[in-house]
Amino acid sequence: MIQIRAMQTEDCTEVATIDRACFFNAWSLSMFEELFRFPANHYYVAVDSLNAEENQIIGFAGILVSVDTADIMNIGVLPTYRGQGIGSLLIQKLEEDAEISKCEQMMLEVRESNAAAIELYRKHGFEQISVRKNYYSNPTEHGLIMQKPIISTMRRQ
Repeated sequence: MIQIRAMQTEDCTEVATIDRACFFNAWSLSMFEELFRFPANHYYVAVDSLNAEENQIIGFAGILVSVDTADIMNIGVLPTYRGQGIGSLLIQKLEEDAEISKCEQMMLEVRESNAAAIELYRKHGFEQISVRKNYYSNPTEHGLIMQKPIISTMRRQ
């Protein structure tokens, strides 16, 4: 069973390992540890409670809340767990958190070659609004900026 819970400081080592397995330019352990110094950072982990290694962290995601915008900073799922809806569960949690934080929109940047991530974001209502030319390195690549409005259930009532 997959559970989503708030990331804790003791999760940083596992999260940094997942980040290295997912990204060319992974964050360092100290970068993840620094997240807890700033209340605008909201990070979550996906935990496989049925795994042989009880409560193994298999994914993570986080947003930075700034005024009316929640910027998705990163989402990572271990390669062996991809295609099982874990990324969607993490995005749903980030969306809930953005709504609670009274954000009006969510934004993110993604490598133009990351077709799986782009499809996941589109599935959740994100649309491309711009391109940052040569934004990424190792390899050099454009970054797509995507945005999604947050429609509060309170505003819909």
